[in-house]
Amino acid sequence: MASVAKAVMDSASKSTLKIDFTDQAISAKAGLVFAAQMGKQLGLPQALAGICLKRRARGISDVDASLSIIYNLCAGQGALADLDALACDQALVKATGLTSALSSRRASEHLARFDAQTLQALQSASRRISQSVIQARTCELQSQLGYVPIFVDGSAIEVVGKHFEGAKRGYSGDLQYWLHGIFVGDIWASSRLHPGATDVASSWQEQLEADIAPSMTSDVRPWLRMDNAYYRGDVVAWARDKGWDYSISVTNDKNKEPILRQVRGDSGHVWHRINDDEQATVVYHTPAGWDKARPQAYVVICTQFENNQALLDERYSVIAVSRTDMSLKELVHRHRAKQGQENALKGPLIEMDLHHPPCRALLANQAFYTLAQMAQVILMALKYQTLPAQAHDSGLGKVIKWLIAVAGKFTQSGRQLKLWLSKANFKLDWLASCAGKLGFG
Repeated sequence: MASVAKAVMDSASKSTLKIDFTDQAISAKAGLVFAAQMGKQLGLPQALAGICLKRRARGISDVDASLSIIYNLCAGQGALADLDALACDQALVKATGLTSALSSRRASEHLARFDAQTLQALQSASRRISQSVIQARTCELQSQLGYVPIFVDGSAIEVVGKHFEGAKRGYSGDLQYWLHGIFVGDIWASSRLHPGATDVASSWQEQLEADIAPSMTSDVRPWLRMDNAYYRGDVVAWARDKGWDYSISVTNDKNKEPILRQVRGDSGHVWHRINDDEQATVVYHTPAGWDKARPQAYVVICTQFENNQALLDERYSVIAVSRTDMSLKELVHRHRAKQGQENALKGPLIEMDLHHPPCRALLANQAFYTLAQMAQVILMALKYQTLPAQAHDSGLGKVIKWLIAVAGKFTQSGRQLKLWLSKANFKLDWLASCAGKLGFG
């Protein structure tokens, strides 16, 4: 019996498939040529050219070093060790326009060369390449929605290990940095990495004024959507001065109390049904220290049912709003749609592997996350400017998976380098559309 079983297993283990190796230039991330070409159209190499980190002009240039990290991040590879795979793929390095690619051994050295001045220059380069992408997207959003949703929020970046400069324990008790970002639609339009235990709303005004406001043309209407961390008089005053709309979740019990006091047990308020489970009304209140000449409006939402079951105690939620000239249903809908932008914030952290900072020095990590933000902008530019309209609802992970992380073979005839992509690719229409609109023919 044992010999029969062995014979069956031997037969099953035999395969008609043979494994061999080839000298042909086949790349697993061939779609990076699209990211590189989009970067060129946005002026990325020129924007980075003014950032001088090395004292001697030898080895890989500062521009190629930064581009290597950006391209690596465009492929969803946030670990510096992944740069070695790009450096080994000489055909892809050539096709993306790099003279040479950065190795993982030199990557931390490159990032460590950033100081406060060159980091500021890198942030300026990010603004330079992002502005046209943001402006094009704001026009589309204004046309589709009637406003431009801008989401302001932050996220803790976990720090595992010791001796990370600036890392401190946050409210969860874990060592962390604080990443503060601003999204226009799903475009990561602004990024600042702060030390741990920083004010969760840190740098909001500097980022809005430097990175966002210049891209808002007079024919669009920005709408800031924020959580309770931004329920502050200076935030509201800034938005009012700019003429921007806003909606802010008020979740702190102390902040909600004077507002809810007006509606509990008061039959004088007019409630409007906004869905089968909820009704809403408008209340006015001026928090201490705010402009008394302009009372703040709030939408109070009363939830009476959940999953078709009546609640024993009605549940109230509060949103501070800038406008009351539209239906309460629309006001609530616009604010709650920020949950989609919260997912956009999770996108880069997950899909680009940004949950853990790669360096010990804070400035180096700040430079790295700025490069990551630039990579996300390039991917979003590819999505909205080169892919079919039906692809515009796809998340960041799908853009990386089906446009960037595709296998291809490079061949060269004379001076002509050619990339061959399989017709069996899942999103062949994406690849064809992108190639055509980027001028690859």
